[in-house]
Amino acid sequence: MNINTTSSSKLYIDRNKVAINYADIICLEGDENYTIIYLSNGKKFLCARTLKDITNNIHSEEFFRVHRSFCINLNHIRNYKRADQEVEMSNGHRIGVARRKKTSFEKQVLDFWNTEQKY
Repeated sequence: MNINTTSSSKLYIDRNKVAINYADIICLEGDENYTIIYLSNGKKFLCARTLKDITNNIHSEEFFRVHRSFCINLNHIRNYKRADQEVEMSNGHRIGVARRKKTSFEKQVLDFWNTEQKY
């Protein structure tokens, strides 16, 4: 188990400081100056911060920015279709992987899964 799995990120949501565990985040979707945070319990939150701002503050090997608008939690990948460059998440969302990010994404996923199997 990675050390960062139990840590939490404090994000401002609806003017309240809410602590969200990294493990509970399925993916982050950027929408201009806002970020939609999808959680494993089915809830989603709108945060008044950019995706870039949030991802710069998440220091975890579990997250990867697959596209300009999406950052995903590698623990929540259900399926990866290499030919379509598409990731299916545990909540059913299908997210495209940018061509420029494909090689580094595949490497990080393999490294992450190999590390997880050791524990």
